Amino acid sequence: MAIYFTLFGLLFLATVFLDSDDEYNNQVLIANKYYFLFVFFLLLALVVGVRFQIGADWFSYEYYYDLMERYSFLDIFTLKDPGYQLINFASHSLGLGMVGVNLTCGIIFSYALVKFSAKQSDMFLSLLVAFPYLFIVVGMGYARQAVAIAFLMLAITKLYEEKIIGYVVLLVIGAFFHKTAIVMVPIAFLITERNRNQKIFFGGLFSVIVIYQFFSSSIDTLMYSYVESDRYNSQGAFIRVVMSFLPGVLFLMFRDRFKFSPIIYQLVLLLSCASVLLFVMLLAVSSLSTIVDRFALYIIPLQMLVLSNLQGLFTRWNKFTVHLLVCGYLFAVLFVWLNFASHANAWVPYKTYNVLQLGYDQ
Repeated sequence: MAIYFTLFGLLFLATVFLDSDDEYNNQVLIANKYYFLFVFFLLLALVVGVRFQIGADWFSYEYYYDLMERYSFLDIFTLKDPGYQLINFASHSLGLGMVGVNLTCGIIFSYALVKFSAKQSDMFLSLLVAFPYLFIVVGMGYARQAVAIAFLMLAITKLYEEKIIGYVVLLVIGAFFHKTAIVMVPIAFLITERNRNQKIFFGGLFSVIVIYQFFSSSIDTLMYSYVESDRYNSQGAFIRVVMSFLPGVLFLMFRDRFKFSPIIYQLVLLLSCASVLLFVMLLAVSSLSTIVDRFALYIIPLQMLVLSNLQGLFTRWNKFTVHLLVCGYLFAVLFVWLNFASHANAWVPYKTYNVLQLGYDQ
């Protein structure tokens, strides 16, 4: 697990030295922070891309890849999650094996994570917030949904520019990698300036989509449980929901102190309310843990939006102290997960393909 703590340490140092605006820090480093951001993009993409048998569903994804032997190009559009299957088909056709699939997904995911983080006040802290769960568990474990969340993060960057159409288009693309991403589309219409009737309409549309996903997910579980079991998603759902619930409550309590643009403020407010709702649902109906956990993945960007924009919240503390508290919390999450999570053995030890293995179709 050394690689995980090493990357965490590098991100921590970047947070301390590059996210700070303290006059005593090295201004040359701060002025070149985007070069360091690009280096982290390369590191994160490679860690995802060259991993070998890492992630609880590794062999399920190998099964998906092996299926490409029997399908033509047109056939893949009849399969579940055609966007991901297209990457499988291209990698299989080029003889790149799972490395080609994972590296492509890793590049998309890491690019989106870096671009999203660059929009935050403390960009390296944003990467650090994402690292223990979104990057390690989701990015290296749930490839299809990781890419869908990547398109969600890219879509949110469009909201910073108030480009609603761009937000919707990117989410539709993400839905080709995991259909549940479509539930985030109506949010664009809820957070923009619209009259009450329009908000009720889109709120109702959002509810219908969510309800549909609730019922269709049970069918998917029956059809695909022999390939990709949901038991990995539902176990530990409480902890994962709490990780978004806490920032959500923090924002709801002190929302007037956060310095967001109006549209991003409305987005964070809606995601915070959703995090509370998911938490209550999980407590009230434990049998919904799998579906709650699935949708909770799309709330994860809330953690980055809140925890990397705390400069207006703790006005009496300097930025270093705030960073230290957040990093301490994140280190505890990483340490506990790697050492005590029931499926941590699927991520530890970290393994990569060797040079010889890269020479043939895995």
